[in-house]
Amino acid sequence: MPPQPKLPRSVAEQLEAQSDDIARRLDAGDDCGALAAARTLQQNTISAINAGRVPGELQEPLASAASRVVTRISCTPAPTPPQVTPIPPSEDTATVDGNQKHDKHDQHGKGDKHGKGADDDQ
Repeated sequence: MPPQPKLPRSVAEQLEAQSDDIARRLDAGDDCGALAAARTLQQNTISAINAGRVPGELQEPLASAASRVVTRISCTPAPTPPQVTPIPPSEDTATVDGNQKHDKHDQHGKGDKHGKGADDDQ
């Protein structure tokens, strides 16, 4: 009976650590983080195969397993609140130093700075 093919230790340890990371993220409820980690695992698996670091007999089962992990994780990102664009104040209602700025037309004929109107002196 021929010997069973084996992954090089470095490849096996790398893929194992990534698999553990995916499991931790899933356990923590971080489905989107787990999916991202699963995609990285899949890419690293393909890279190891393409680099000739995975024996031929293990290439298809390993690639299939990595793909299954990706397809089994679903990520539904939390909805982001809508962006609210502030409306700049109009020139008529803008404030300067906390005091309401009056329209230029309102300032004519209102009297002097002491509150006396033009008709008060008579």
